[in-house]
Amino acid sequence: MDCPLRQIEQLMFENQVLTRHLAGIQERCATLLTQRAQEIDQLNQVIEFLSGELRQRDQRICFLETKLESLRLATSPALEPSVGHQRREW
Repeated sequence: MDCPLRQIEQLMFENQVLTRHLAGIQERCATLLTQRAQEIDQLNQVIEFLSGELRQRDQRICFLETKLESLRLATSPALEPSVGHQRREW
């Protein structure tokens, strides 16, 4: 009878050891998940910031393209040679 009782005690001890290891692993996993969630939040903030910067850049480009076209249209008649003074092609 002593032998089965020892086996049960040994199994209970091993179960306690494994339970403590499992708890430690679960705690590390929870910590890692929290860290990853924070990193994801930070990366989402960076994405939002960069998206805003990109929109502003695109708006500036559009504005400058419009200004450039306005300048071209405004200076175009002044830069065109008159009919009597056209360049000759050789």
